[in-house]
Amino acid sequence: MKMFTLALFIMVAPLHTFARDSLPEVLFQLEEKDENEALVWCFQVAYKLSDYQQKLQSGEIQGKNEVFCDVPVIDSDLIRGYLNKNHTDELITDDQALKTIFKELEAAYPCAE
Repeated sequence: MKMFTLALFIMVAPLHTFARDSLPEVLFQLEEKDENEALVWCFQVAYKLSDYQQKLQSGEIQGKNEVFCDVPVIDSDLIRGYLNKNHTDELITDDQALKTIFKELEAAYPCAE
């Protein structure tokens, strides 16, 4: 049984290392969140913004996005990239992160006036 456990550990340990090494790089500290929690936060923000944008475009909700328009895809890599670029090695709050995200989206995808 010890040999089986050792063999299983030898096979699984590299998978764990590979999985950890393949996580996207987070260069900022988001409040008291660890790296995995920061990635989940980025995913949640991307999902909510995409969902809102999609509902506006489909007419499911009424209104107009006056901050950023015609974003092809808002994904967590885009969100994380904005935060990495603007807050490398910084401790930031959720509110600071959201301000950065909206500032970057508005600059990259301005709405026609």
